[in-house]
Amino acid sequence: MTLYIVRTKFKRLLLTAAAATWGVDKATCRAENGAVVHTTLLRKNTDELPADYRLTSAGGLWKISDVVVDGVSLAGNFHAQFEKTIRTASYDELVKKIRTKLAEER
Repeated sequence: MTLYIVRTKFKRLLLTAAAATWGVDKATCRAENGAVVHTTLLRKNTDELPADYRLTSAGGLWKISDVVVDGVSLAGNFHAQFEKTIRTASYDELVKKIRTKLAEER
């Protein structure tokens, strides 16, 4: 399921990134087990699109726990979509939908 989520939700971001120049502004909010890396996508038409990567550290490895693009949290978006499906249908229905979409992508 995670692979499907990553593939589908990052497609737009990757397409935008391919047509843009990346710039890392700074890392802030570094704590013992987390940090935020602020980046900016500079598009051809000189628009800037902020993209922040929230990282967590576990066992000496840093992992991306959330991506916030132009103020919109990827994790928050997933949460809202999943919550709606679970509320209106069921958890089993959510899993079924994700598995179906995964099979379609293969």
